[in-house]
Amino acid sequence: RGRGVRSPGGWTPRPFGVAVGGVEVVHVLHAWGTLTVVAEVLALLRGGDVGDYGRVVELFERGCGDGDVEGCYHLGMMYWNGLGVEADLGLARGAYERACEGGSAKSCNVLGVMYKEGIGVGVDAERAVEYFRLAVDGADGHGYFNLGVMYLRGTGVGMDRERGEELIEIACNQRGVCPQEDDFGEKLQPRERLRMGE
Repeated sequence: RGRGVRSPGGWTPRPFGVAVGGVEVVHVLHAWGTLTVVAEVLALLRGGDVGDYGRVVELFERGCGDGDVEGCYHLGMMYWNGLGVEADLGLARGAYERACEGGSAKSCNVLGVMYKEGIGVGVDAERAVEYFRLAVDGADGHGYFNLGVMYLRGTGVGMDRERGEELIEIACNQRGVCPQEDDFGEKLQPRERLRMGE
């Protein structure tokens, strides 16, 4: 399909077939983490049949079924983006839930985003906060950032600017997820100057 995928957690890789000269694909797979099926996916891609997303989905399904949380996370991405399968946010959510339950902090963050934004589920800010907290427990940078924003805005949790700023600072300084713009198009500044609405 020659496009990057939409990653609900805030990262947009370009997997499996854009400029598949080998280097980009290998880099993306390694950036995703260790999968029980990485060797098979690489073999599939190196075999030249890079458009066989269906086979990649099968490999991620097998990994997920074997308890590989990374396999579940990537299976969720395939369903989210409709790569090798019909796009299905319900099946994506199910894969992310299995991964989150298995300890994948980035999957917990994705679930938080789904509930915060009402993507494939009803909007549920309190549930989003629960998932963002799980992501923070697993040290996911986007989880820190998203939970920080929830505290700053008092969405799904009592407003607490100090806690929100602290979480965003951790996201930026320790996890490399720094604020760009908030929903209103205002530039977000470092903690000492972060005063949204002022």
